[in-house]
Amino acid sequence: MAYSLVDVEKRHAENPSTFLIPSRSARDSLRPDDTVKLIFEVDGASERLWVKVVACFAQGEGYKGVVRNCAIRKSLPQFGDVVSFGAEHVIAVA
Repeated sequence: MAYSLVDVEKRHAENPSTFLIPSRSARDSLRPDDTVKLIFEVDGASERLWVKVVACFAQGEGYKGVVRNCAIRKSLPQFGDVVSFGAEHVIAVA
């Protein structure tokens, strides 16, 4: 089964006082070498993984990054894997 990325903006809208995310401007202005945290889901379970930004596309077109830690579930991206994501997937910026 393929994994999916959690839309943290939707989760924040549902629980604004307990599910905090960075400002939209912070998530829209990422640069290569920034490190962000994303939530990956598979089979009804989720894991939060750190991803180093390696490419930034036009405004609203998203980012490409490299996973910087190991997922417990083997069906999720592992250390060194390349993933694509958008600002709506960023739960934290290091």
